[in-house]
Amino acid sequence: MKITALGVSSAYPKAGGACSGWLIQQDDTYLLVDCGTGVLSNLQKIIPFQAITAIVITHFHADHFLDLVPFRFALKYGLPPEERSRPFLYVPPDSSKKLDEFADHFDPSDGFFSGVFDLQEYQPNVPFRVGSLLVETTPVVHYTPAYAVAVCTDKKVVFSGDTGPCEELVKFAEGADLLVCEATDSSEEVNSDFRGHLTPEEAGETARRAGVKRLVITHLWPHRDTQEVLSLAIQSFGPDTELAQEGKSYIL
Repeated sequence: MKITALGVSSAYPKAGGACSGWLIQQDDTYLLVDCGTGVLSNLQKIIPFQAITAIVITHFHADHFLDLVPFRFALKYGLPPEERSRPFLYVPPDSSKKLDEFADHFDPSDGFFSGVFDLQEYQPNVPFRVGSLLVETTPVVHYTPAYAVAVCTDKKVVFSGDTGPCEELVKFAEGADLLVCEATDSSEEVNSDFRGHLTPEEAGETARRAGVKRLVITHLWPHRDTQEVLSLAIQSFGPDTELAQEGKSYIL
């Protein structure tokens, strides 16, 4: 299983960068986890957009799904009819209607997304197959309904999505070969009882408690000092910690 970072920024991309998006390749299966701003451009540096088997969206904040709009136009108009694909688009429970309502703001015609994607709603903790990959989701703590995603073969990679500190993620990531975990907050910004993001220290602590083998931290503000973020995560988890870098791949 090959995991490639397509976008690693949080709510806005760094110069030349992209927001959240990860490509998982196994045999002839190509799975995209999240599709934030700039992800489609980076995807096409690696594979043609029509090669994607399925997309899984962790939650409906713009930095995790907004590139579905240009992706839709690419699928509909970027190829002759005989070459068009119809990838699966897996979205959180009870959110298909929200996706339609979002599209209504700029295109009120029916089927803006469902006309080009095979739109499906996943259910928490109910595994489903995408080609040769097994996928599972579980709820985490965020400002809107959000889900962590596990992708498995004989190996297991877990994507935290956006989350505050929660036992659900620790349990879900238990024993994973790789945890891709957000580390958006700084300790100085932690000033409320309800949290929707993790600090680097908390990302490392989550990985340590879950007993994962490797940790990659992601979803950082472009203005953050990345070496400081990495150092704080290493202090909590250990040396098998890396900063996500767009274009870098991880082999399991």
